[in-house]
Amino acid sequence: MAKLMITISFFLALILLGSAENMMHEAAEAKRDADKICEKIWPCKTDIQCRDDCQRLYDGDGWCDFHKVPYIPQNCTCTYEC
Repeated sequence: MAKLMITISFFLALILLGSAENMMHEAAEAKRDADKICEKIWPCKTDIQCRDDCQRLYDGDGWCDFHKVPYIPQNCTCTYEC
């Protein structure tokens, strides 16, 4: 019974994390539509480094695209005002 509860909790956490990532991405897209927004993409090492580099280089918002499929490289997507 305890293993079942742990498994269900784990899957619920995955679902919540996935929906939070989608909400962040949709918010960035809505912001992009409001202004003239440019986008740069480069290989992502860590999410924190991606955000810091985007802020430092372009004064923008950056995030890593974490794919669920193995062997697909992760990209840092940086959106900023042109």
